[in-house]
Amino acid sequence: LGVVAGSVLSACAVSRPAPSRTEVFSSSPSLTEEPFWNSKDYSGVVKFGDYQTVGKFEAGTVEHPAVSTPIPRPHQTFQDYYVSSIYSAVGLWVSALNYLLLTGEAEPLKVIDPELKTARPDIVKLYEDETGWVISRDNFPIKAELLAPHPAETSEDSKVFTWSARLNVDADALVFYADTKESRPLADVLGLQSGEVQLQIAYVEDKWRSETAYDVVYQGS
Repeated sequence: LGVVAGSVLSACAVSRPAPSRTEVFSSSPSLTEEPFWNSKDYSGVVKFGDYQTVGKFEAGTVEHPAVSTPIPRPHQTFQDYYVSSIYSAVGLWVSALNYLLLTGEAEPLKVIDPELKTARPDIVKLYEDETGWVISRDNFPIKAELLAPHPAETSEDSKVFTWSARLNVDADALVFYADTKESRPLADVLGLQSGEVQLQIAYVEDKWRSETAYDVVYQGS
């Protein structure tokens, strides 16, 4: 996808309550401080472009798992208290979840989801036991589409936001089981919730964190 998620709005982190979404944008903003909200429409497929490349990516096959999957990394303004950083947080979350699916590694996901609420231990175990892996033609088998131009505050000054989204799985992506040489569609294995979901992002101790629950994303436990 190769597109940087969110504009670089400031080099300095600013921690303050978010103004109401109904507040009129200032016609003469401060030279040293940007408003929390902006007029950009963030709806559409989430794009993320901050990766550490580790070689030429090679998609997984029945012979081997994916090779040199790019590692998602938060950019330098990721923790700034702006709506653009919430977009970056969503981008990091879905990118890190994809990285887990292709590698079994959860470390990038811990950056945005420290408690690994949305991790897939069944997929991680496949890699740990070397009994299977995910086969996908690219490094983004799951895509997130935001259905609203901005997130919504759960309550005034709570620093907790929800964002309406839809999650889609590549219909051609598979989970390959090396011990039986069989495969299942990734969509069936993951059991993503159909239709609209509410992703929850919170600003906790000057850091953006995903607070989305497992059952918001997946069917069942």
